[in-house]
Amino acid sequence: MQELLTKALSMALENHIVLWRTRRETLVWLVLAIIRTGTVSLWRLAGHIDTRAQTLSVHRRFERFFQHIRLDDGCTARLIVDIMGLSGTPWHLALDRTNWKFGRRHVNILMLGVVHGNVCIPLFWVLLGKAGNSNARERIDLMARLREVFPGQPLASLSGDREFIGERWMNWLHKQGIPFVLRLKRTCLSAMRRMFRSSCRPMRGT
Repeated sequence: MQELLTKALSMALENHIVLWRTRRETLVWLVLAIIRTGTVSLWRLAGHIDTRAQTLSVHRRFERFFQHIRLDDGCTARLIVDIMGLSGTPWHLALDRTNWKFGRRHVNILMLGVVHGNVCIPLFWVLLGKAGNSNARERIDLMARLREVFPGQPLASLSGDREFIGERWMNWLHKQGIPFVLRLKRTCLSAMRRMFRSSCRPMRGT
């Protein structure tokens, strides 16, 4: 089973991401080891690789991979869509943001993913380089990147929390023909009705 997974992932990578054979092998090791162990610690992952090389050598190989390889986000997104079998049907997108601190530095990620069953699969993300909410330009750029990589992909909806509001942002979605479901404060409903008239349909919920 492990050998079949390794071959399948290697073939998928070869179809979407241009890498030397050894680099591709390293990426396959990383992906399968992360799935198997549930950790992203390179030291721990190195100890789970089935190879004659010593753990220290595998760890150094992992480090060199991240030092020298920069994966294109579009190629990676196409790979994920291919592996997960997401093409062929309209996508329900979800926009979310997470923020934590590493020492004094804010790690603030704006992420766009496809809803698949009970999970959301990330396709594109951006480090905001600041604390706090994203702005309209950052959200539009992220959506535009998805449209650039998947130009013919139909979109069924975009959902997001109440921080993803704003007239410029919602007008852009409306003009692009992207249906959206956003949580709004009750005080915003009248303004939204005026903005979109009959196309705005409030939904009851928490």
